[in-house]
Amino acid sequence: MDFITKLPLVVRKNTILVIYNGLFKIAHFVVITEETLVEELVRLFRNNVWKLYRLPESVYYKLHSTFISTTSKLILTNQVVLKSSK
Repeated sequence: MDFITKLPLVVRKNTILVIYNGLFKIAHFVVITEETLVEELVRLFRNNVWKLYRLPESVYYKLHSTFISTTSKLILTNQVVLKSSK
């Protein structure tokens, strides 16, 4: 998971969330704003990736370990919500 930031404003969006699936070698690009909260990112992950692949078994990261840790915990704690919103 990574971000492309400081893009020109288009339809009130200026950032791209990049989610890479290493197993299938597929990248998902989600347009967001820089002010997007972690809870909203979890919802976007659910709506754009979870529905296709379900919960990842592991998370690999190079930077921003605090963000990845927070996001992973939110996803795991909301697992019941994610499963019920198929």
